[in-house]
Amino acid sequence: MPPLAVLLLLISPAAPRPSVNDLSPVDRQRDDFYGAITGGGKVTAAWALSTDKATLGTDLTLTLTVTNAANPHELSRPPLADRDDFRKLFGVIEDVPGPAPPPDAARVEFRYKLRPRAEGKYSLPELKYLYYAQAAPPDRRFQTAFVAAVPFSVTKPPVPKSPVVPLDGPTQFFQVRSAAVFPPSGGPSAWWWAGLLGGAAVLTAGWIVGWRVWYPDAARLARIRRTRAVRVAFDRLRTAALSPDPTADTATAFRRYLHDRFGLPYSATTPAEVATGLTELNLPPDRIAEAEQLLRRCDAARFAAAGDIMVSPDEALRLIERWEGVAG
Repeated sequence: MPPLAVLLLLISPAAPRPSVNDLSPVDRQRDDFYGAITGGGKVTAAWALSTDKATLGTDLTLTLTVTNAANPHELSRPPLADRDDFRKLFGVIEDVPGPAPPPDAARVEFRYKLRPRAEGKYSLPELKYLYYAQAAPPDRRFQTAFVAAVPFSVTKPPVPKSPVVPLDGPTQFFQVRSAAVFPPSGGPSAWWWAGLLGGAAVLTAGWIVGWRVWYPDAARLARIRRTRAVRVAFDRLRTAALSPDPTADTATAFRRYLHDRFGLPYSATTPAEVATGLTELNLPPDRIAEAEQLLRRCDAARFAAAGDIMVSPDEALRLIERWEGVAG
């Protein structure tokens, strides 16, 4: 190769890496599209379970592996907890956070924690995974990588066997003595039991009153943490800042909180639909307005130019804390 050609090859800029920001807002919002773009070849996706023979009451680890994406750092996690077919099989569906992949990663893995509802033989639902082929003709640029179903079975946990302890001791220990040798005891009187129960009740009430006086915020926090919807929302929002699209994950976690906490239908996804659903559930108008405003700001941040509008997961966290009475 001539020296001039080598020099031009070295100083020529590298081709820019494809990005979801190059797609139109309508294309980015397609169903089953999670941001995968291929510069050539096909994007593949596959399920993998930690075991195909689970025990009822234990958790499974599900891994979704996506390969051949030219923009691995921009891929978003499919929200399995929002799918009816997964909720029928699993009582617990939780995201397992992981490190963000580098821009040159050959594969991306998303992990989930699943807990089966009942014993039996099942098949993990299929997943329709769209990806964008920028080199294809305009009418065929969105192509599909189907994630095949994976069979698995759930069995009852084994019944633990009680250990057999041999009887070892003097012979007289195993002989029945007459009542004359060991006369029956009448046991404690009724007054003794009444005093014991009364003392225990006084001690318990005093401990509860003292704890509430010394730790009022901890008492309120303990009450709301018993609500699974709030606990899941806190966990999702704390990990949203580490995801490739924190604004989208913030909106998803907040809608999930509204679904689980107040019974909002899963079909309500847009800010207007959420406001209508909360109105039908008789929520206070100020809360409806705050929820709609937060979701509209999330939509505006996702479709705006980079840096124009920012929605932090902490905003949703503070809003939920204030609604639940935790914020000071």
